[in-house]
Amino acid sequence: MLPSDLASLLILGVGGMITVLVGLWIYYDRRDHAFYDVTRRKATFHCLKCSRLYTAVAAGDLNPCPRCGHPNPRLRF
Repeated sequence: MLPSDLASLLILGVGGMITVLVGLWIYYDRRDHAFYDVTRRKATFHCLKCSRLYTAVAAGDLNPCPRCGHPNPRLRF
């Protein structure tokens, strides 16, 4: 049964808009969190052999240099 008076229609409209906005907020928050989570997991490395700085997803404390292949420790700030 649909409400017939103006106040009930206004409350339903505002409630629907709030529901849509909260849904969009949750969707974009989760999407941005997943995107920036990849960026946060990157670590900086300094090659001791060729003196190159590079970033990579830190799976461990050692990561090979993309230029010379020498395994290098991760920089800690």
